[in-house]
Amino acid sequence: RVRRVLSTPQLDLSGLIPRKPRTPKVIPKDIPATFRRIDEYPEVVMRYAMKIQFYAFLRSSETMGAKWSEFDFKKEEWHVPKDRMKMNRPHIVPLAPQMLKLLKELKKITGVTPYLFPSMHNEKAMSGDALSKAFRSINLVIVPHGCRTAAGTWMRNNKYAPHLVESQLSHVEKNQIAAAYQNEPHFLYLDERKIMLKSWAEWLFSKAM
Repeated sequence: RVRRVLSTPQLDLSGLIPRKPRTPKVIPKDIPATFRRIDEYPEVVMRYAMKIQFYAFLRSSETMGAKWSEFDFKKEEWHVPKDRMKMNRPHIVPLAPQMLKLLKELKKITGVTPYLFPSMHNEKAMSGDALSKAFRSINLVIVPHGCRTAAGTWMRNNKYAPHLVESQLSHVEKNQIAAAYQNEPHFLYLDERKIMLKSWAEWLFSKAM
């Protein structure tokens, strides 16, 4: 007689399949020198994208999908809507003078389109992969996402408070109780973050002269 099995218990395979180890981000010892090498890239619009990636250190898709409507030049702020952020919450990038200068120059080139970095193939923005390819094409010893690690490390080493760094990296508040009361986390510590990003940009720019 065939015995029918009415249910199939789930096998616990946790630990049996090894996780692929994370590849550590390669950060160059001389970050300003790496930043300076961006001028070797032949196409002007992508050069702006690469420099903005260093100044703002967003994720690649967040940088390349930027729209001109997100920028408040009077307040000197970049307001990234939640639907473009990985954590699905809005984010603000304070605009240092060096980045403002870049944006105003770039607006003369791509300001007639909705996007800072419009695609040549369709009516959308360029992809994050385009930024990665540009970094690789001139053999920068860093990937676009590594700019986040580089900036965060520099800020921590220069004694900026961890909560300021984590807020600017748009990381989730680990304390879920505190997070529940942060209905508008992108506005938290904004004045302090403006000072922090200005210092980061000044260091990059002064060393890149």
